[in-house]
Amino acid sequence: MKYREQHYLRYLASLAPGRPYLQVLELDLEDRKGFGEYADSFDTVICLNVLEHVPDETAALTNIFDALRPGGRAIILVPRGKWLYSSLDRVLGHVKRYTSKELSAAMTRASA
Repeated sequence: MKYREQHYLRYLASLAPGRPYLQVLELDLEDRKGFGEYADSFDTVICLNVLEHVPDETAALTNIFDALRPGGRAIILVPRGKWLYSSLDRVLGHVKRYTSKELSAAMTRASA
């Protein structure tokens, strides 16, 4: 799966020239140390279909929120519908699916 991730990162990075507002980074969402240099750095962090792969969602969300400037936005997309969790989720490496309440609670914990 690492090849696919690298492919997507290269594609996104190819969009960055001429767009000073776009920075593509590869970071471990749970690694506090890796995020340290990016504290208060971004007005927007986009996390699409990643959080469901992370065992420690609180650490991941805390890192995302800490990387945001005051008033910044986190755009987070996760698979919804706990009742839909299946063998396909397991094959894709999903730790979980979310309800709206669960994602909201996780975000509240991380931003406290």
